[in-house]
Amino acid sequence: MDKTNYVIATWGGPRRLPNTNYIKDHLSNLLKLKNNLTQITIVKPLCHENDITSEYYNIEHLTSQFNCEVVVLEKPNNSGHSYGQLFHTYQTYGDKFDYYIFVEDDYVVDIDYFDSILINELGENSYLCSKASDIHGFGYHASVSNGIISQINLDKLCNNGDILPLLDLDSGWKIQLKFSELLTSNGISIIDYSDKYSTPYFGHDIEEHGNPNQVPIFIPHQMVLNYDRPSFRLMVENDLPLFLEVRNQSTEYLHNNNKFTLEESIKWFKESKPKYYIITVGVDDIGYFRTSNWVDGSMYLGCDIHPKYRGLGLGQKSYRKFINELYFEHGINHIQLEVLETNLRAIHLYTKLGFIKIGESKDKVIKDGKKITSIIMEHNR
Repeated sequence: MDKTNYVIATWGGPRRLPNTNYIKDHLSNLLKLKNNLTQITIVKPLCHENDITSEYYNIEHLTSQFNCEVVVLEKPNNSGHSYGQLFHTYQTYGDKFDYYIFVEDDYVVDIDYFDSILINELGENSYLCSKASDIHGFGYHASVSNGIISQINLDKLCNNGDILPLLDLDSGWKIQLKFSELLTSNGISIIDYSDKYSTPYFGHDIEEHGNPNQVPIFIPHQMVLNYDRPSFRLMVENDLPLFLEVRNQSTEYLHNNNKFTLEESIKWFKESKPKYYIITVGVDDIGYFRTSNWVDGSMYLGCDIHPKYRGLGLGQKSYRKFINELYFEHGINHIQLEVLETNLRAIHLYTKLGFIKIGESKDKVIKDGKKITSIIMEHNR
């Protein structure tokens, strides 16, 4: 398995005031996510006299909870700023890791298996980042300070000696430009994923530089506390009252529009043993996923959301996160679903999620005496 070092560039200087929680919130968020990281490296550069270092790096209660090794790596200065911290980490560990994921403390990773996603998207001779453009008017560069690069390509950058003096410039944007120039001059392409993923960025407000219809890999710290994160658990018998309440209010969109009693549901649950998943946001159970036909890396999927939680974007967020979990945790490569041709809202959602129509069911659904076509759609990893 690939070995990956997740490098968090930090700064405990006075400009972090009044917010001293960037690194704490970053680690708290990271603890909620599934990943295969080998090591987390928190780089701690020397700050000046009026720093907040003692409070800022009071993080042992968080670092002790991770399943991988967490290292606080001290740096005697802050030359090269965040990129200098990335190279300092590489000079410390070298080929011990296959990949180095780089992010600043106030820009937070926010999707399960982000490391696998980034590795899969990374080209052979490339640096992959959230956004590469001229959005600041400085020239084309890796314009949001996060990304992933292989050990092989970091070695290319460093094989002529210490690279840190080249980054010892007086402002962050100049260092960003110099880093990008170093990449391209060594034959390493700068690519981004903004066409496939949302890329929110905080300037004076949250700005969207990517595809707003997709989920983000990284989010600014300003979004952390207000971001809805669906979670999933296998449905058990005690969940049947919720299941029944949601299902009996969703018959308009279902192939079978019969309504059932709790006793009928309990009997069905015990006999069928369905593999359904309850969707939870915060402390609220908002609906469930229906799954079936788990065969050779493929399966069927469906979802019902409680009426009071519809129209809030939670269905889309739940689908995106659950599909990601199916791919990276359950080994699924191919997902199919069926949707009634009259359910235009669902068809629009599935299209946004990346499902494509592959056919129609031979069996017509009868509703109110009318035959309705069932459309078959699929999503591939």
